[in-house]
Amino acid sequence: MHESQESPFSNHLDEIVAAVSLTAPEKTASTLMQMAVFQPPREKLQLCEEKAKSYSSRHEYKKAIQELVRCVALTRICYGDAHWKRAEAHINLARGYLQLKGLSLQAKQHAEKAKEILTNAVVPPYDDHAEVFKCSIELFHTLGRASLALQKFKEAAENLTKAETLSKELLQCGRISQEEWMEIQARTKLSFAHSLLLAAALRSRESICHAVLIQPPINGHSACAQLTAPTTTTQPECSSAHWQRRTFSEALAKRSARPHLL
Repeated sequence: MHESQESPFSNHLDEIVAAVSLTAPEKTASTLMQMAVFQPPREKLQLCEEKAKSYSSRHEYKKAIQELVRCVALTRICYGDAHWKRAEAHINLARGYLQLKGLSLQAKQHAEKAKEILTNAVVPPYDDHAEVFKCSIELFHTLGRASLALQKFKEAAENLTKAETLSKELLQCGRISQEEWMEIQARTKLSFAHSLLLAAALRSRESICHAVLIQPPINGHSACAQLTAPTTTTQPECSSAHWQRRTFSEALAKRSARPHLL
């Protein structure tokens, strides 16, 4: 009697263990899906930022750009249209396009969008404005590098100068540390040097082309005409009739020059 009561209980316990072991992976996947759906936007934003850094470090640039695009959308959801954090997200995406993909035009477009947002941004009074100023430095530096890649040297120099000037002001006010200022200065100086090298190379190429185009004419023909004109050489007339006449004349002259035999 005692054994008959234990048998149904043990069988029921075995069924529960079997059911749990079979449905555990399904429950885990379902739980993860629910967590992803009901995850707060700010947690999603933080996760996307970490993923973007991870993909970038592993040279998976396409996936990194996708995460940066998601960061732009999530930042707008979290902070609204007129918050400087949204400008920061656009700057990060612009830097991603520039550094990871080499897409200068897309980088400049997103940097210009960030500039527009910062111009009209509403900064809460309890926020530390130093973060906004740091965001502005990154904006000017990114705009400068994008303009440099597009060979807009004047615009690039203006933006890089703004980044350098603003960093000095923040250092004097104690809003950034000496190490942060030195790092900003190093990046700015490097971009300035790159700008000067590209401008010099472009001027050198233009001067060479200009020198070739304005080369004075030679014998009434331009340098290009001299290079492209076909070379012709005049051959003396040497037809068969002319050769026969010349041979007959020479024979007569030799005969007349001989002395007559008596």
